[in-house]
Amino acid sequence: MPVSTLALLTTLAVVPPPTLPLQRVRLYETGVGYFERRGNVGASESLALPVPSSHIDDALKSLVVLEATTGVRIEGVQWGSSVSEGMARAMAGLPTDSEEPLAYDDLLVSLKGSRVQVQTDAGKIRGRFIDLEGPFFLEPAKPLPRAPNDLSQKALQGEPHYVLILLDEDDAVRRVTTDRVEAIRVLDEGTATRLDVAATALSDQNARQTAELRVQTSAPGRLGLGYISEAPVWRTTYRVVMESSGDQGQLQAWALVHNDSDEDWRAVSVELANGRPASFLHPLAAPRYAARELVAPPEDLSTVPQLANQTADSMWGDGYGEYWGVGGLGLVGHGGGGGGRGEGAIGSGLVGTIVGEAGGELGDLAELAQADGTESGALFLYRVADPIDLGAHHSALLPIVQQPIEVESITFFGVDDWDGLSAARIVNTTSQTLPPGVVSFFADGGFVGESVLDRLKPKERRFVAYGSELDVELDRERETLGEQVMWLRWNEETSAIEERYVLESEIRLHLENRSGRARRVYAALDVPRHSELRGDAGVQLDFDLATETPLVATLVEPGAAVDHELVAKSIEHRTHSRLGPATLRALLERPGLPQEQRELLATALEHARRRVELLGAAEANEAAMTELESDLTRLREDLSALGKARVRSRARNALTRELLDKEAEIDVRRAEAAELRDEAMKARQAKRAVLAKLAPPKATRVARSR
Repeated sequence: MPVSTLALLTTLAVVPPPTLPLQRVRLYETGVGYFERRGNVGASESLALPVPSSHIDDALKSLVVLEATTGVRIEGVQWGSSVSEGMARAMAGLPTDSEEPLAYDDLLVSLKGSRVQVQTDAGKIRGRFIDLEGPFFLEPAKPLPRAPNDLSQKALQGEPHYVLILLDEDDAVRRVTTDRVEAIRVLDEGTATRLDVAATALSDQNARQTAELRVQTSAPGRLGLGYISEAPVWRTTYRVVMESSGDQGQLQAWALVHNDSDEDWRAVSVELANGRPASFLHPLAAPRYAARELVAPPEDLSTVPQLANQTADSMWGDGYGEYWGVGGLGLVGHGGGGGGRGEGAIGSGLVGTIVGEAGGELGDLAELAQADGTESGALFLYRVADPIDLGAHHSALLPIVQQPIEVESITFFGVDDWDGLSAARIVNTTSQTLPPGVVSFFADGGFVGESVLDRLKPKERRFVAYGSELDVELDRERETLGEQVMWLRWNEETSAIEERYVLESEIRLHLENRSGRARRVYAALDVPRHSELRGDAGVQLDFDLATETPLVATLVEPGAAVDHELVAKSIEHRTHSRLGPATLRALLERPGLPQEQRELLATALEHARRRVELLGAAEANEAAMTELESDLTRLREDLSALGKARVRSRARNALTRELLDKEAEIDVRRAEAAELRDEAMKARQAKRAVLAKLAPPKATRVARSR
């Protein structure tokens, strides 16, 4: 029977192992899924877990036994070892230093030394593949057309060809050109296996092929297994149906689920985890090899005999050169490698946390918001009511929530917005955390807009805009009423004074509603969280925890206009880096400055004024020195002229005395200027020493924890 026919029959006779049925799937938001399989097994039976080749590592690091009746024991899990591309190339004798696609000559070179059967146009040749010659190009049977400028001569000559050198079964050396070769069959089983492994590992489809984890059991009974594998992230879409009045509506949530495997899901229970458990990739399936140091023997030895392809005479050469022979008799060198190891440890240290700060806070506007919901666990699970059927590479939209929810239709204005937005104030009155997703809003019997909903815990709320508001207008005005200093602080690193003060301002809002329906309006305010905010009787103060923004809410009747006034006190900071007398004098005049700091500023101001006076006197001396230097230049020129004119010595003596007097005066003024600048430096240092004492009235308390 021919070998190919026998192999085919053997393949057909192999019965694939049964697959343990898939019963439950839990999908996560981190791109993994938990797959649970349960079923009855027979004695010494091999079961299959179909897993994509690229997902085997996940399955191996998470495979867990969930159920095993008495006597059922797993004896082991087997799979076809994964081989890296580099390992596959090395095993098959293919180039390992290139990521280019394999060429015909690469495959031919990998067959050197193997037994092959070459099918040519003249028949079959069996033997051992010795070597490969080429490439070369055959002369065309007819003249080639004139080539365009961008084609090389090599392209004009056609495809490259090679010469196979074979040692046939009769020990005859044969040369066969590849243009005569129709097929080459590998007769060595080991070579064929390595080529098959390489072809699989280097295929673009390898990662998408389904591999089998074969679980061998010891006795009949029932078995349950679980494992994780990469899976598409499940997503949520919402529909909110708002009632025409009031703050109630209906929330519908749908989950988008994908089965991207090659296996049909039949009556599979689906759970959707609203959370993000940690999961990572870790290579386990492929064999790994550790690098070892190469220790060469002390003698210089070679794997190739010296006289394998040459004689002693050819090594000696023909001349008397400096070196012995063409290549010399020098030694082949080798270098040793280096290695290292390191260890890390988790360190501990002191961490400072500010607990309180002198001067306190005005207030926390977040207290205006309702209490947030909390979660008791890391995950919320949504269980689809009934098991589902979902075909391989199909998707489904599954309902997971249908509950009443608190939702109010509002008009919303952002901090810097003059144009309003149609929005909804949503409070999660369910007992479940709502995952993020797109949301469509419906009201008045139809669609009114859509938006995106962030993750929402129980009792949390969001202001979600879904359209533009065309019928409500808002005008804002803000006026500063005054400032009051809380304290000053010296910053040694920046050599500046930091000022903390209370800014009081008035905010005026003018709202107009041109529609025929009353509008509930929320406007965000540019006020820090830790502030005081007071409004008139017609407004309600609120706070959006999601954006850390204070809000004001009011009702505007149809066709009406309203005006509201609010007073805000907020804590602000500014920095003063130019610390001359003008700045210090202005700080002294600021209302609210603590008396102790006021006294320090007054002292620092005196030092600053003295420094300015000293620098002014020094500059005056330096200006006089400049004039004296000009006089000296003139006197020297006059003396030079008198010398040439041979005038009486009395005139020259007078000029000389005047020149000496001015030089003396310059020396005096130079000394005075240096002394004045030195005193000015001392005044500056005294000012900084006083300012360094500036600190909040009470020291900041710092809690230190290890």
